[in-house]
Amino acid sequence: MPNGKGYPDCSYCQHFKGGWIRNLLGQKALCGLHGVELLPLESGWHYRLCSSFSPTPSFHRHSVIPLEERLARFPIKLQPEVLYIYKHHGEEHVRPSMSLKTGERMA
Repeated sequence: MPNGKGYPDCSYCQHFKGGWIRNLLGQKALCGLHGVELLPLESGWHYRLCSSFSPTPSFHRHSVIPLEERLARFPIKLQPEVLYIYKHHGEEHVRPSMSLKTGERMA
């Protein structure tokens, strides 16, 4: 979608605790699966994602591209317990952002 909806992001994950993060830049958000506070988004055009992404029904309604196809655009395999960040239309620039095991920032 041109408005940024439908991209794999923590806010579309069943484990996400924090509301619709696209409207809550800089607000606290938690991962219920890993039990950590997520780093805030850098901008409204960034997305957060980990290998444990479990899409909500909203993701399926908003995404016109199947999840498998979206994930195939990443040039790396997403490692367990690592939160990644990437830009809108910038899957090729995905990078590790934080350890979901320790809560420490990466890179």
